[in-house]
Amino acid sequence: MVNGEWLMVNDMNWKRMRRFFRQPLAGLKQAWRMRQCRRAGIVVDCGIPCEAHGEGIGTWVVASGKLDAKSVVYSVGVGRELSLDLSLVNRYGCEVHCFDPTPLSAAWIRGQKLPPQIVFHE
Repeated sequence: MVNGEWLMVNDMNWKRMRRFFRQPLAGLKQAWRMRQCRRAGIVVDCGIPCEAHGEGIGTWVVASGKLDAKSVVYSVGVGRELSLDLSLVNRYGCEVHCFDPTPLSAAWIRGQKLPPQIVFHE
């Protein structure tokens, strides 16, 4: 119920609701993880130069200068998110092997135009 009215959850409302709740929850999860690490005496910032690859929820941090065109990356559980894999191919030209046995993911990836460096395994 919002402002005294019941909302019908259609696709548009659901997308807005997910976007609204995802960011604050992600921030809370990260803060909780950092707190747990501090309590356990784990140093989270180790001083290694890093760079972010991917977009949105597909963003991952990679140590700078560790990958090159001869590198092979294994990406497991890609779903419908290939921004990390595409970013690594574009930046380093490395070979990326993507794994996801789910039929929905396999069907989605078959419909994508991917560079030859990305190899998908069901």
